[in-house]
Amino acid sequence: MSPQHHSPLACLMDIGIIDASCFISCDALHEEFAIIKKTAKDLFLATHPDKGGDPAAFRVAHAAFQVLKSLYNNHRVLNGSYANYFANDKGDGTADGGSDDLDDLYSHFATSEEVPSYEHFEEAAREEVPGYRVELAKSGRAQCVVCKRDGAKEPIAKGDVRVGSLDENSGAYGRWHHLRCWKVPRKIF
Repeated sequence: MSPQHHSPLACLMDIGIIDASCFISCDALHEEFAIIKKTAKDLFLATHPDKGGDPAAFRVAHAAFQVLKSLYNNHRVLNGSYANYFANDKGDGTADGGSDDLDDLYSHFATSEEVPSYEHFEEAAREEVPGYRVELAKSGRAQCVVCKRDGAKEPIAKGDVRVGSLDENSGAYGRWHHLRCWKVPRKIF
């Protein structure tokens, strides 16, 4: 029996991402993947069989996440953004970007009886995430919140140091500042 075609778009929907709006504040693929990871972990905790969840629903979510993770790890995300799968939606819940090896991967995890323990996902959800991130700007598209508030339209140039804060709801970093515009919050000291 050949595996059923399961597109990356279907996988995003399987973990609860139904449109590209959650990726709007993302400037880089790793930020999009952080949102996918957090969304999937929340779903894993809710559907895990050890906590009374439906094993079939858990396997679908787990398989979908494994496909999305494989795309990320192998640098095969459509044009460098998961949002592109929604843009290429053919109206029937499919989009370009699927392949036989992804179908095989999905099929393996969707039918596997091996389920990681609930404690595995609970521990991952408790993992400390830094409240701030300092990095070099990757694209030159992000705008400094201080400059934007003051009326300047100057983006943070590619390669410049920027500081962002964690959005706890999405799990992504945003609200970027030029290093020169950032004021160190009192809670860091």
